[in-house]
Amino acid sequence: MEGIQKGYLFSQRFVCREDRDLVFSRKKALQESKRFKDAYVTADYARAIQVEQRRLIKAMYAAREKGHEAKVVGRWLHIWEEKYNSKNIPEELMDERNDNNSG
Repeated sequence: MEGIQKGYLFSQRFVCREDRDLVFSRKKALQESKRFKDAYVTADYARAIQVEQRRLIKAMYAAREKGHEAKVVGRWLHIWEEKYNSKNIPEELMDERNDNNSG
């Protein structure tokens, strides 16, 4: 098994927002530390939220292809001054790939 490095999975649920913000504010320092070389810190969202974000990101790329300024922030798609969630994405940005919840 040459080339396989031993990794550790550490999962944490936070009781308060301040603790979560503190850990995520120091994420870069943890990832660059010598002790935890392979650290990976990310938010682990529920499946439903992952599906929502996937739909929003696909719509964001479709909007950018049409020349719109678009970005996804949290659970919202921002196109110029408008804000959309996964339920009210404009029809022109939806296609058969976005209608499929599996990805």
